[in-house]
Amino acid sequence: MAIKSFKRYEKKYLITQEQYDLLIPKILDYMEFDEHCKNNQNYNIYSIYYDNDNNDVIRHSISKPYYKEKLRLRSYKITSNPDDIVFLELKKKISGIVNKRRIVLTFKQAIDFLEKGIRPCTDDYVNNQVLNEIEYYLSNHDVHPAVFIGYSRKAFFANLSPASTINCPSDKVPLTL
Repeated sequence: MAIKSFKRYEKKYLITQEQYDLLIPKILDYMEFDEHCKNNQNYNIYSIYYDNDNNDVIRHSISKPYYKEKLRLRSYKITSNPDDIVFLELKKKISGIVNKRRIVLTFKQAIDFLEKGIRPCTDDYVNNQVLNEIEYYLSNHDVHPAVFIGYSRKAFFANLSPASTINCPSDKVPLTL
């Protein structure tokens, strides 16, 4: 089952290839590759971010406010079919802590919802709550697809075995490189 809502801390750094090559073996003393890094390889992410004609969402985000939120449509493969699975996400950041709410839909369901207001049917309470939040966001923000970002990622989770000395707020804390 896909995680529908989660909280995490994100730290992003720009490093050189040499720094990366030195860092990975040290990280593996405390962390393990996430389940999507098949054979310890990167995986791809494709996102469409929604904004208005004046780019107010990204302008607000860049200003480093206490609270910000973004709507995005995400996929882990190139979407070429209406039945392909995508994730419609409302990403919120409050005082540096990221909360992401998402629903798993087909590409067609996501586009019908975003462009035509046709709400996907679901009996799941959490899915309905996420849809309510996205509907509220859309009713208060006149947004449309604005930016496509695709990248390759290698993600890690903290390994809190007894030999580990890392101090984390939960048993699995993501780290993305």
